[in-house]
Formats: sequence, structure tokens, C-alpha cells
Amino acid sequence: MADVFISYARADWSVAKALADELLLLGYEVWWDAELIGTDDFRDTIMEKLTAAKAVVVIWSSTSVRSRFVRDEASRALAGKKLVSTMLVELDLAELPLGFGGHHTSSVTDRRNIIRALSKLGVQAHGANSKVNHLYSNPAHRRGVPWSAILFAAGSVPFLVALAGLFHVMDWGWAGKKVVMTEQKESSAFVLGALLVTVLGTLLAHVRAATSTATELGLYWLGSALALGFSMPTLFVLLEWNFVGQTRYSHSGPLASGAILVSLLVVGSAGLFARIRAAALTGVELGLYWFGSALVVMSSMETLFWAKGWNVFGPGPTYARGSGYAIGLLLAIASGFGLRYQFRFRKNRPRSSAGVPEHR
Repeated sequence: MADVFISYARADWSVAKALADELLLLGYEVWWDAELIGTDDFRDTIMEKLTAAKAVVVIWSSTSVRSRFVRDEASRALAGKKLVSTMLVELDLAELPLGFGGHHTSSVTDRRNIIRALSKLGVQAHGANSKVNHLYSNPAHRRGVPWSAILFAAGSVPFLVALAGLFHVMDWGWAGKKVVMTEQKESSAFVLGALLVTVLGTLLAHVRAATSTATELGLYWLGSALALGFSMPTLFVLLEWNFVGQTRYSHSGPLASGAILVSLLVVGSAGLFARIRAAALTGVELGLYWFGSALVVMSSMETLFWAKGWNVFGPGPTYARGSGYAIGLLLAIASGFGLRYQFRFRKNRPRSSAGVPEHR
């Protein structure tokens, strides 16, 4: 019999599926009624699984608080002293059904809190990933985001600068390029450093996937995005690539080209990761995606306006840079409102109605 029973409303199917998949990955025995088969009497099966479970995770939402099935399952779990109450971020505590307002309720995206609640109820993980039960429930691991992730995000650009200094001292660089030697050294260091930072961020996110928080994953992405944003324009200068046409200075075309390309890559990756992680996405993680994208977009707009001599406020390169920053800021603000709307109102929508029990 499964140790964990998940109670949810039909509209929150994707949230329940994400939670079930993650708990299964961590080694827990989970049952939710998407596993019902055609020959089952769903009422008898649900009662059997609900009674046998050691913990019942209830996902409260604006829909589930009105669901007769969810309220009934939650009441039985509360009576059996095995309720783990969670809710979606947009739900207010005052909206919880009568009888549940006094029970501790955390966000369904707070996986650490859910794991600790399961541990208190005697639910243990099994198999190769059973060690996560200790990692999540041990007080030494309750301090949130580890310093390694914070240092990774904050130190990615300083690392590139330090590497450029090393390349300059050691006279390292890519030979055969018709650029000033100093630029050659810096560009070589920035490109190599960005590659190292991106690979390291990917490896850290993969290794810590089972125990990392959403904020930690966002910080790994942020460090990689900043490193790419800092290095891509110099790579275009090194290779003399230019797709923005004629510019005011000989090297400003490649700089602007690299800046525009990296802004597209960073914004695209942020949107992709946010969509992939939609069901488990937190406000902080979404904010990190937006912050990194905003910085890169503002920088690329400043470079493009300076290179092309475009300006809004007045003549001269200073006004051109200011115009680029202003346009980039407006784009960042608009995208922030767009992301907030999209993932607040759409992230919990089921991706497919196939396999979702009709009684929910």
C-alpha cells in the first residue's frame, strides 16, 4: 500500500502530478487517483487508499475548497491525524474550509516542508534516494538556499574578470585573429570562463536536483546567464561577426550583435525553464529569471543604441546609452507584468485532460 495519498481538485491536476512525480523520484510510495483503472469502483478504491495511507497531502486551491471530495478526504485525514495541508500561492488562508483554518498550511511548492511533515508522520522514503528524508528533515538543512548557490550567482562575472587578468598576465589568447592583443586575451578569457560557469551551473543543478530549492535552481541559472551576457559580445568582437549593419565605431557592430544575440538566448532560456517548471515554480525563482533577463536586455539595448547612434533624449553617445537603458527598462517592466500574469493564472492549469478522473 502507498504511504502517501494526494487529494486535489481536477483543475489542479498538473500540480498534483508534479508533486506525485517528485515524491516518487525521491523514493516515496505515492497514490493519487490518476492511477485508477477502468474496472475500479473509484469510491471503494479511494476509501481503501485513504484509510491505508500514513499521510494525506491535500492541495487547497480556489477550486478544491469547493470540492466535496477534497473536503471529505481532508476531513477524514484530519480526524486520523495524518493531514499534510498545502495550498496554491494565489489562495488566501481565509478561504480555507471551516475546520482547517487552524491547521498549519504551507505552499505546495515548499517541498522541504512537505517532506518534513511526512517524516513527522513516520513516512520514510525507500530505495536509492531515501537519503533525502534526512536531508530535508535535518535542522542543519533548513536554512534555505546554500551559500554555494549565492556565491555562484554573485561570483560568475568577477570570475570572468579575474580570468581575463590571468590571461593578460600569462599572454594567453587565441592566435591568428586580427584584433588588438589585449582584446584578444580578454575575449578568450571571457569565452572560456562563460563556458566553465555554464557547465558548472548545469552540473550543480543536476547533482542537487533531488534536494535543491526552486531559489537555488534559479540562482544557478542566473549565474550562467550573467556569464553569457558578459562574454558573448566580446566573442563577436574577437570573430568580427556583425549583423546589425553599419555603426559609429569599428568594433561597436560586433559588440551590439553579440549583445542582441545573447539577450535572445537568455530571455528564451528563462521562458523555457519557467514553462518547464510551471507547476513547481515559485515567485522567487520567477523573479530570478526576470532579473537576469532584465539585466541582459537593458545592457544589450544600451549597446545597440550606442553603436547605432540612436537616441531619444538628445544628441551624443551619452544620450544614446541612456536611451538604450530606458527602452530596455520599459521592455523589462512589460515582460515582468506579462510573466506575472501568465504564470499566476495559467501555471496550475492541467496540461491535458487525459487521465484526469471525472469525479474530481
